[in-house]
Order: sequence, then structure tokens, then C-alpha cells
Amino acid sequence: MGRRLISIKASYAFYNRVRFSQSNTKVKTTEDGNTILRLFDIPIAIANPQGFIEFSLQGWNTVTTRERLSALGINIQQRNGVLLVDGQEISVYSWYRTSWSIHNPPRDVVNSWTRIERR
Repeated sequence: MGRRLISIKASYAFYNRVRFSQSNTKVKTTEDGNTILRLFDIPIAIANPQGFIEFSLQGWNTVTTRERLSALGINIQQRNGVLLVDGQEISVYSWYRTSWSIHNPPRDVVNSWTRIERR
């Protein structure tokens, strides 16, 4: 299944630290340099000033939350009721750090941005 255009636009804004707001999804960089992706005004991903990315489902294991994070390259799978990222079990409430930074997004994420560049 392809990513929704809103998720791709939010991903582009997040990695490029630019403001974005559409429907239930927002990206904003704070005065202290944190870039935050929010879904229904709940932060689900944060890039700190050094570029390290942390994410959380914030208790909302929904298709939309997982899809927004997937657009950042964070692929959450569910097997037998257990949530996994890169084969490691995660909690629906905890925060986790990605193995990459905002400065080197995954190739599939960058490739998805061509959908918005062609519009």
C-alpha cells in the first residue's frame, strides 16, 4: 500500500524542518530547535537540534499513526498483537530513537518526496 500524500508532505516538512499543517497533521520547529510531528495535536515524532529522531505511538496504535510514522521511515508491524520495529518489540506508550538522523533520511523516504515535487 502506498503512502498517503499528507504523510509524504509531513515527512518532507519534518526532514527539512519547515512548517506544515494539513487536516489532523502538523509539523513545527520550536524556538529551542526541536522539530515536532503532531497528529491530532499529539507529538508522535521529534527531531532534536542535533538531528536525532525519537518517536512514539503515544498510546494510539492506529492505522493513521503508524502510517504517519512510516512516512518518516519508521515501519511498525504488528504480529500476534505484538508491535515491532526492525524486529524489536515496542510499547504503544514509550519513546524510541531511530538508528538514523534527520540529516540522512532513509532512501525510500526521499524517493517518496518525488510525488510532491511532481505536483
